[in-house]
Amino acid sequence: MAKKDKSRQGDLFYPWATLYSIESNIHPSGSSRANRTVGRPSNPMPRRQTSTSITDDEARIWDDVVYTLKKKMHPAKVQKNQVLGFALRLLVKRIEEVKDEPFRTWEELASLVFEEDEQ
Repeated sequence: MAKKDKSRQGDLFYPWATLYSIESNIHPSGSSRANRTVGRPSNPMPRRQTSTSITDDEARIWDDVVYTLKKKMHPAKVQKNQVLGFALRLLVKRIEEVKDEPFRTWEELASLVFEEDEQ
């Protein structure tokens, strides 16, 4: 599970979220454009190329989430890989919450993971 740290004035601090902000060019207040170097910046998060097959419905959901986040976080850049990484961390957290519950099928897992949302 992703680690969280309370080293920032009592607030929860997620190092991976900070790296996503850097990758999205979200700069802390007070930073100016004059402090940036010229040229393409190096990627703060090494990434590995992968490939998968998804349904049209899954692709629509993914695109909708990316679009929504782009609108909310504008002018920051939002990339599909960031949305996938965030969603995976959220899924790990939800599975951790129900790890002691028995499940053997996707339907059982879905009912455990989503039951709070549907009540």
